[in-house]
Amino acid sequence: MRYLALIVALLAVTIGITGVVAPETLFAMMRYAGTPAGLYAAAVGRVAVGVVLIMVAPRSRAPGLLRGLGGLIMLAGMMTPFFGVGSPSKMYQKSSLPTSTSTLGKNSAMGEFRLAMTTW
Repeated sequence: MRYLALIVALLAVTIGITGVVAPETLFAMMRYAGTPAGLYAAAVGRVAVGVVLIMVAPRSRAPGLLRGLGGLIMLAGMMTPFFGVGSPSKMYQKSSLPTSTSTLGKNSAMGEFRLAMTTW
């Protein structure tokens, strides 16, 4: 299970770094997330990440924090299909390159935090 948590953390770091280095790539992924198939894929991915965080929490340095974070991510994944395809499309239209790059840098920092919480 620890390896799954490591994979989740490295995925978040990779997404963050990609957003800083090549934001066009992530904008293309956001366009895919605006389709019904992309929306369901995002929902499944969020639920999976939440489950991994909850399962790895007892062996971490901050089990309560990881359980809470995992629960919130799982809840977000379960609610994703109810918001529909229009929500990601609106976010894509409103996003601009500088603000998106700073947001993706924060995503990278969250991935590094998860990596530290699950590996030490």
